[in-house]
Amino acid sequence: RLAAVDSLQRRYTALEEETIRKQRALQLQLREAAAELQVRRQEIVSGSAEPTDAEVTSSDAFFSGREPDEPEDLAGAVGIPGFWKGVLGGADLHVNEEPAVSERDWEVLESLEEVRVEPWSTPGGEGDNDEMVAAAAAATGEEEAQEVPAGGH
Repeated sequence: RLAAVDSLQRRYTALEEETIRKQRALQLQLREAAAELQVRRQEIVSGSAEPTDAEVTSSDAFFSGREPDEPEDLAGAVGIPGFWKGVLGGADLHVNEEPAVSERDWEVLESLEEVRVEPWSTPGGEGDNDEMVAAAAAATGEEEAQEVPAGGH
């Protein structure tokens, strides 16, 4: 009986390992496919490029054949000022039921230009860790992004 249970456990473990391998392959496929979209989003947010008519008209925000009204503070602006502050402002950012972002943080987020999430691997390249790292670049003109583990770790 113990041998049978051991055999079943080995089959379960093999199934689980195969599933994890497939999940990682799908995650890699998604990252590769999404990279171009993320670059395009960043171009529009930063103002280095304007959206195409097709991008605007395929949006859910495109109502009844007309573009939704732009907020007055965006008139004449380059890109979308405060975009990431607005995105993060709509997220539930709490750690242990306490706000994870202070009022001073919100002031800094106003100048945030880019947020991206990248896979993290241990130094020396010993495989892919399941953790992701969020990198943020502020409008300070610094070329290197500040890396922060996703999930606030």
